[in-house]
Amino acid sequence: MPLTACQLQGGSVTGRVVDLDGKPIAAVQIRHGSLRTSTGVDGRFRLSLPAGPGWLEASRAGYASALRPVQPGLPLLLRLSPADSDTLVLHAVGDVMAGRRFFSGDSMTHQAPQLLPGDGVAAHQRLLQVVQPLLARADITLLNLESPLLPDPVAERQGFRAAAFHPTKDYVFASSLALPAALQRAGVDMVGLANNHIFDALESGLTSTLETLQLAGYRPGTGMFGAGSTMDQAWRPAVRNVGGRPLSVLGCTTIHGSQHPISYVASAEQSKAGAALCEASRLSAAVRAARALGPVVVMLHGGNEYQSEPTPPMAQMADVARRAGATLVLIHHSHVLGGFQWDGRSLVALGLGNFLFDQTLWSTFPSQLLEVHLHRGVVQRVIVYPLLLHRYRPHPAAGELAGWILRGIAAKSAAPWVIQDDVMELDVSAQTQQQTRWLSVAAGSQPSRLWSFNSHATVCGWRGDAPLELGRSLLAVGSFEDQLVGARSGEGVLWALFNNDQRIERSAARSGRYGVRLRRSALHRQPVLLRPLHRVAVQPGERLTFLAWLRGPAGSTPRVQISWYGALRGPSVARVMRSVPLRTHGRWQPVRLDLQVPEHVVAVSPAIALDPPGAGQQWLDLDDVELVRWQPPGERREQPADWLRSRGAGSLCLKRLQWRGQDPQPLALQAWP
Repeated sequence: MPLTACQLQGGSVTGRVVDLDGKPIAAVQIRHGSLRTSTGVDGRFRLSLPAGPGWLEASRAGYASALRPVQPGLPLLLRLSPADSDTLVLHAVGDVMAGRRFFSGDSMTHQAPQLLPGDGVAAHQRLLQVVQPLLARADITLLNLESPLLPDPVAERQGFRAAAFHPTKDYVFASSLALPAALQRAGVDMVGLANNHIFDALESGLTSTLETLQLAGYRPGTGMFGAGSTMDQAWRPAVRNVGGRPLSVLGCTTIHGSQHPISYVASAEQSKAGAALCEASRLSAAVRAARALGPVVVMLHGGNEYQSEPTPPMAQMADVARRAGATLVLIHHSHVLGGFQWDGRSLVALGLGNFLFDQTLWSTFPSQLLEVHLHRGVVQRVIVYPLLLHRYRPHPAAGELAGWILRGIAAKSAAPWVIQDDVMELDVSAQTQQQTRWLSVAAGSQPSRLWSFNSHATVCGWRGDAPLELGRSLLAVGSFEDQLVGARSGEGVLWALFNNDQRIERSAARSGRYGVRLRRSALHRQPVLLRPLHRVAVQPGERLTFLAWLRGPAGSTPRVQISWYGALRGPSVARVMRSVPLRTHGRWQPVRLDLQVPEHVVAVSPAIALDPPGAGQQWLDLDDVELVRWQPPGERREQPADWLRSRGAGSLCLKRLQWRGQDPQPLALQAWP
């Protein structure tokens, strides 16, 4: 969507700071790097900022300070919690592994190695440098360590697996011995080990992992949990005291590996080390025993990879943990984001995704940091910070990208969430009000007209002479704007931009600050492409729409190229090609291509190709590229959406939650084109 003039050249951020009851807080110190200001008696502030996203901090005595990713030109509401010794702030993130492509890079995507052999703690700490200010602000920060720790973390060289690794698993990997100390310095306090990769280097690898963690300060019973040389050790919780109040954390996995001669879990019958295996009665007993000390956090590992919904066994284990008294249940393993379940007492995170990982499927890049405030053991506040993995590393997201990540999480959650100011917050104490508006939707000249949302709204009704379809954007980075804290300006995050014939340029922008310019000369034989860095997972029968804006010389004919894949790796199995004749020199022209995923296809990669001219030079500007997946026909359920379409006119109801006393936010649609 178009950005404001303030965002294009830097500018200012205006905002308001209130307490949890919505009352303004005066004299709050607002800081963005070396820039500072403070709030007035009405809680409002204004601060000039450089262009691009960055961290903004709000602090005042008597309140817990807040840190937010911000962009110039976007208003901000900050809600501060009271600071007292009875409140514990917990941060939880997803799966962590710093091996494999971190050392080898990826020749298919021109991804350079992030680590070199022999790199120490400082190099590993740089992997988390951008998000470290957020990690370090909690009383307790915990994560799932998804790999063993070895002196040589490279599992395979030239197609041969090292002898130290599990001989029959399909995928094995490890991280360096320097990783735990880097995690400690970055602000991580607890490490969970109950997963299906902690035994990838067998018993000696687990021993190396436990010893290395202890040397970094993660001791059994206080800093690590979920695996050990015996079942009892694997089930031992980690207990930390904050302000004299203990918090217990324990974990287990449902993925046992019994299909292999060597399983992944600890076993008394086999006198074998490994991860704690989830079993309902043992999990219930462990939670009840820990609950006698205080609140309990349970980390569960299992389900299906790349599937956001929990499998029945995982849902059962989460229910067992809640019934036994767990306050917070965290589910890992799917590598993609899930939703949340809230029953008024306990919270279940159905998938925290990846936090530091080298996977290459599009759905594994969105991530999150979960913040939970426990006041005397009771959930008082829950905040979700959106992250995106760029070069395998977590970066806080801002602006439209942040909203896209959060809407995806909210769509899978039944609890009342407020999406605002680049975070998502749970309405724990019924402090929200619902804003509702009916809008007129006109019919278009095409068979179906498209509309995009400019707010985090939910469709609550439709009265029209044709059905309404809701769509979800699959790319989210097609505006080419700077929306990640810590990324280089004009980098084109998650796009395959490998040479000077594919460049992010301000002069190529249709809206916002940046667009892409493609160039090709008659000296070349092959076309130049703009495409996403990685393919996007889809399912047969799904309906998609590709959208873009192009500008170039009149009479030129760039092509839209849709590549279908029958696997997540390997060559395409089919392509759709569509030429786009440009009618007017230098004028922006919309492109729309409606598609249906063929049978036996599991992934797609859209691209725009510019062929070499017969003589001289050719150029093409591109901006606002989208790939939309539409809701299945006949599916009528309320959900956040990025797009809608209809073949006829009608009236649309939109609703959104906002905090009481807050100024109403606009609820509107934007027609495309």
